[in-house]
Amino acid sequence: MRERTKKQELPAVIQIPKILAGMYLVTGLMLLVLALLVSVVAEEELTAKIGVLVIYVLSCGMGGFLSGRAYRQKKFLWGLLMGGIYFALLFLISFVVNMGEQPNWVHMLTVMSICMGAGMAGGMIS
Repeated sequence: MRERTKKQELPAVIQIPKILAGMYLVTGLMLLVLALLVSVVAEEELTAKIGVLVIYVLSCGMGGFLSGRAYRQKKFLWGLLMGGIYFALLFLISFVVNMGEQPNWVHMLTVMSICMGAGMAGGMIS
């Protein structure tokens, strides 16, 4: 009788960048859709702000879900980690693009909480 082989898990060093790439790909695609939506809607600024927050939640939730599925233990911590890494890269890119301009720390803490919370929630439902 043939013995069932257990699915080999990829090491975290390989898995995390793959999940992050997927998260940023989804973010980019959703930002394109949001740009089209904002060009049609009258309340452009409000739509853009809400849309960006929704994109953060969906992308980080997806990353948490995928990392929870990949590692199967301490799923909420893996999701929290993915949301934190996503935010850290987002912050770094924003800092470079704004040429070191002082960020609004209240906004940054809010976005960090949203990213990490959505990642953790995604990990818990995986």
